[in-house]
Amino acid sequence: MNGIRKRWNDELQAWWPRATNNPPSLIIVSRAIDGLFIANPFSGVTISTDQAEGIALFASIPPVQYLRVCAALGLVQWRALEQNDILVAEDFAHSAPSDCLFVGRARKCEYALAFEQPCICYGCFEFYHCLGAEREIVFAAQLLHSLRISTLGNPRAQALR
Repeated sequence: MNGIRKRWNDELQAWWPRATNNPPSLIIVSRAIDGLFIANPFSGVTISTDQAEGIALFASIPPVQYLRVCAALGLVQWRALEQNDILVAEDFAHSAPSDCLFVGRARKCEYALAFEQPCICYGCFEFYHCLGAEREIVFAAQLLHSLRISTLGNPRAQALR
């Protein structure tokens, strides 16, 4: 693991316990994965540093913030799976097009556009809230809100909108 990725890993692992009560394992890989995260009720949440710098640069946020968002979204889905053992991956399918970060995208680079104005749609907020991930979905929404506030004074971020 190179120096910058090790620093991201250290920062994320220190932040992770504050995300929720009894969080699952957070696995950070450098290889590409489909989507922003993988949520598995047995192994935890997996996120990837692949293309993190490019997406974060495009969105005018620090790469570690991008990775926190990925982890927070994964945590939401993990909690829903943990609370509802009859759910399967297909239950989380989201219709496109939508700006919601829970929408799967064909290529990782397409998430850069979604991070211009990152959001969780009302349907997903209610869906995960009803599945027992209330604390986690609120946490993820607050994290996204903090990203928008932090870019308000950034002329580059305003120019991208």
